[in-house]
Amino acid sequence: MKEWLKSSAGKAGRSKESLPLEKRFALDPQPPVVLELWTKAEALGLSSGTEKEAREFLKIVSDAYVKSDLDKVWAVTEFKNMEYMRALSDQPKSPAEMKKELKKFFEMLKNQKAVFAPIDTAAVRFTLVAEKRVIICRTRDGKDVLVARSGDGGEYVTPLYLARVGGRWVVAR
Repeated sequence: MKEWLKSSAGKAGRSKESLPLEKRFALDPQPPVVLELWTKAEALGLSSGTEKEAREFLKIVSDAYVKSDLDKVWAVTEFKNMEYMRALSDQPKSPAEMKKELKKFFEMLKNQKAVFAPIDTAAVRFTLVAEKRVIICRTRDGKDVLVARSGDGGEYVTPLYLARVGGRWVVAR
């Protein structure tokens, strides 16, 4: 390797050998996955009624994570998890396999002695995005609200997005 570098390096560290500047690849792209979030999520407004419903749902989400209740976490995040699987996986997984991965995630947090902090739902600020179909949940100073902290000062932070699909609040991606 060193010999090749010596023979190919010029004064300015450039190669004396000419390389093709353009290379063409034949691609067979798959059509994009149309996700349910974009076709089934309801348009929202930030009325006091919508905010109240969203805060009540946030309380349920917070309690599920704080208690590490896998069944409740799955219930509030199933929509998001299945959307991710459809969008990012070339080998779809069953809900049972996805639940096993969720369990591994909580085991990892437990091994790190990390626990989720309760969400102060009254202090959450909502921002509508995606044609007013998704709500971003952040603190007043713009930080994410779903945070697990470990004893050594580490944090696992994840953005939290909400949507209403079929009249039901869900954690969205």
